[in-house]
Amino acid sequence: MKTSMTPEEFEALKSRVARDALASIKFKSSFDYKTTQELVDHLREHANREAGGNPSDDDYDPETLAVEHDAADEIDRLQELVRVHREAAVARLDVMHELQARIDSLEAEIKDRAASFELRWGADRRAIKRWQDATGHHETWPDHADLCVWLLGELDRLRAI
Repeated sequence: MKTSMTPEEFEALKSRVARDALASIKFKSSFDYKTTQELVDHLREHANREAGGNPSDDDYDPETLAVEHDAADEIDRLQELVRVHREAAVARLDVMHELQARIDSLEAEIKDRAASFELRWGADRRAIKRWQDATGHHETWPDHADLCVWLLGELDRLRAI
């Protein structure tokens, strides 16, 4: 079966192949070599089919050979594009992992500081409540230094009992 392509048909094929390659790049979560090679093999096979067979066919003509060579060049260009996108994706993943590690570290620090604050806040509230009950000043918050002096006095008084 003799099949030759017009330049317009070949440009349409190139566009379709490029669109397929970019779609594969865009929607693949993994850019491993095997996937890339499978894509290139698929595109080569598709280009050979579209270009009209292979050189061993009896009715294979030079025009078809030229189209196949152009298709192979386009596939090589797309393979390089896939490689570049893969490298960029790997680099972005590395940055994302580093950022996630930093986020995890900061979240742990926030949690630690929040726990420290809650501990201190709760202790202050209990001490203020005791001071208010002991002095009868329920609408007043004592100065922190005065509160510490009062608490130490209460501690000494309790130890003396």
